[in-house]
Amino acid sequence: MPPYTLPGGTSSNNYGQDRSTHSHGGVDWRAPGGTDIPSAAGGTVQSSGYRADYGNYVILEHDINGQRTYTLHGHMQNTPTLRVGDNVNQGDVVGQVGSTGRSTGNHLHFEVRQGGTEGASPLAWPRTDPSTFDFPNEPATPTAPVEPT
Repeated sequence: MPPYTLPGGTSSNNYGQDRSTHSHGGVDWRAPGGTDIPSAAGGTVQSSGYRADYGNYVILEHDINGQRTYTLHGHMQNTPTLRVGDNVNQGDVVGQVGSTGRSTGNHLHFEVRQGGTEGASPLAWPRTDPSTFDFPNEPATPTAPVEPT
């Protein structure tokens, strides 16, 4: 599967781009407020809430090709309804695009973090360029068989 994209969004700020005070650690996807944000891969909610920098956010933990990987979705419109320990499938809506925290307009700030120290906060893990990170194509979650009528 190709790198993560936000359906209906436009990439507006690239990973590593100089922002005068710091290097940009993710990819920003401009989109109208309220646009659904899909999960890049199946996983478990590791953290969610509000931070001054990311605004409303959710961090998901994934097992991708046998390696622990975290994705961060920031500046969401509302406080996440997902709670620590909740499971999500690839494509599940994890929130809606907003402009909370340190933000100048509606967008999704998306980060991928991999290769950190076990037990350390995912925010301490090294960032990986989301525009080059391939997420696996996961099979849809099986549904219960439909009884014939």
